[in-house]
Amino acid sequence: MNFFKHKFINSLKILPLIAAASLVNSCGQGAKYKAKDVAFNSEATMIATTNISQAERNIATRICYSYESKAKKFITSEYLGGSFKFKNSKYDCADQSMNYDVMSVLQVEGVDRPKFSPLNLESNQSFFGAIQTDRFGYLSVVCLKIKNNEPISNTTTISGQTVQIAFSRTNLDTYTLNYFSTSGGISKIVMSETFKTRTQFDYVNGQILGMDEYYQKNTICSDGKKSSQFSQVYSGRN
Repeated sequence: MNFFKHKFINSLKILPLIAAASLVNSCGQGAKYKAKDVAFNSEATMIATTNISQAERNIATRICYSYESKAKKFITSEYLGGSFKFKNSKYDCADQSMNYDVMSVLQVEGVDRPKFSPLNLESNQSFFGAIQTDRFGYLSVVCLKIKNNEPISNTTTISGQTVQIAFSRTNLDTYTLNYFSTSGGISKIVMSETFKTRTQFDYVNGQILGMDEYYQKNTICSDGKKSSQFSQVYSGRN
């Protein structure tokens, strides 16, 4: 039940919602990258606690080994200090939307822990700069269990909040983290995060193995029905 509890708690502490240079700001308009959005169900319920399937484990394995490759590359002179571009969009609980381009620089903090730092910040913009690797982030303990050939549960409990993980494949290998809050014996989803990752399954020259090319976060609004959404799409290097 606690397959990634320790690392997950640490990762939550380093998930800065930082923002970057806005080349396009279109508040009030529809989400520019809607076609890439991941379906989110505000009425989603928990599934049974079990170990992930072999098919999911295969996807997780590809992601973990691609994350390991990325982690090694991102601390080399070829990548460090380089510029990485993203296209971001937000849709808040007041039905206001925003699309903007982000320019960031690859840096390292601590012991070989890479991150994307935006070059500019506006107070109403968000940017996800935490870089997921096999050693840092959501899948760090999952990746260790894969290397040790240990079972991986789909569920953990963090400070009274239940989190479930699922692996899938659409256009890229994908994993989703669903956060649930329990009150009066009833569990309700409160947040969801999804990562789409470039892995060995569809890698070609010129791409970055292990790059999270799409990130989406949905959070239930205070009315308990609507949800806000933030998405980030990798669009290349300068």
